[in-house]
Parts: sequence; C-alpha cells; structure tokens
Amino acid sequence: MIREVSEKEFALHKKNALLRMDHSKKGSIDDRIKPLIELINSIPELYTTSSCSGRIMLIERRGERKDQAEWLFVSHDPVNPEDVLQALKKRGTGSVWLKQENLIIHLAARSIDLANSLVVLGNSSGFKRSGIISAGQRIMVSIESPEGINSLVASKEEILMSEEGLRRLCSEANKRMETNFSRMARLYSQLEKFKRELHSGDKN
Repeated sequence: MIREVSEKEFALHKKNALLRMDHSKKGSIDDRIKPLIELINSIPELYTTSSCSGRIMLIERRGERKDQAEWLFVSHDPVNPEDVLQALKKRGTGSVWLKQENLIIHLAARSIDLANSLVVLGNSSGFKRSGIISAGQRIMVSIESPEGINSLVASKEEILMSEEGLRRLCSEANKRMETNFSRMARLYSQLEKFKRELHSGDKN
C-alpha cells in the first residue's frame, strides 16, 4: 500500500537525508553530476539519496565478497588508454575487469504521480532502465541506463588481450561515456522544464 506523506513530513525526511549525504564518507558529489543533483534537490517534492555520473574502472577481484575487490583505476571522465595500461600492471593474482557504468540516481518523490513523471523523463532522456523501485515507506525512483561494459581483461597472472585490444576497449568505453553525458544534459534540460511546470501549477 502506498503511504501518503504530508508536505511537512516529506520536508523533514529530505532535510535529514541531505544532511546525511553531506556527512557521508565520500564527502562530495561527482563534479559532472553536481548541477543535476542540485537541480533535483531544489524541487521541494524531490530529493536524491545516491548518485554517480558514470565511470570507467579496473577492478581486481580475488573472491565474491566486496572486501575481496580492489579498484586499480577509476575515472568519472573519458580515459587515456595508457593510464589504464599502467594501472593494469599493478594487478595481483585475481581476475581483473574493465567496467564502464553510466549515470545512476536514486531519489525520493513525495507522490506516486511525481515518481511516474520522473520515470517518463528518465526514459525519454535515454535512461531506459528508469523505474519506481519502492513505494512503501518512501517512494523511490531509480534513473539509470542498461548499457555498459563489463569485460574480463586479466585472470591470475595472464593478460587476456593485447595492448591494442585494450586500447580499443577503452575507446569504446569513452564513446559510451560521451553518450551518457549527452543523455545527462538532456535530462537536466527536461527537469528544468518539469520544475517550471510543476511550480506554475501545470502539474499536480
């Protein structure tokens, strides 16, 4: 059952959530996504709980648990393949994966109608995996895209592709990051329009 939240109660939840984010271990928001997060949080009926603008990374895994994974390289911008090649030299004896991930934002909405509107905005901006992920104590929306790269590049002590192959993989990851940033700009533009309409009374 979807629980209705009063304006006052939602404002208190939002204040507490944003305070927790300010004091989080990470301590900051990715520079590229900061304007978008600030725009979302400027809308009284919404607030973000977590976000990432997208990233390219090398991860070494020595087991299934999170504490058995180590980041060898991470960037929220397109990468220089030579930097990735250098980072690969720091690997141990685990399996090493090159991953490219797109933007993801989790946010709370005061009403189910607002949540549905956000899903439409996310999908129309190119983030085709956007959806409502919770409608219990809080109505939560995820804005994200399914496209990405998750490629095994080394196993134990063996590199599984040539340097040229890894450069091409990095080039493809960079292209996908640029597409991701274009979608982010589109989402920002659509959210600006959404905010104007919401506060002018065109939306409930």
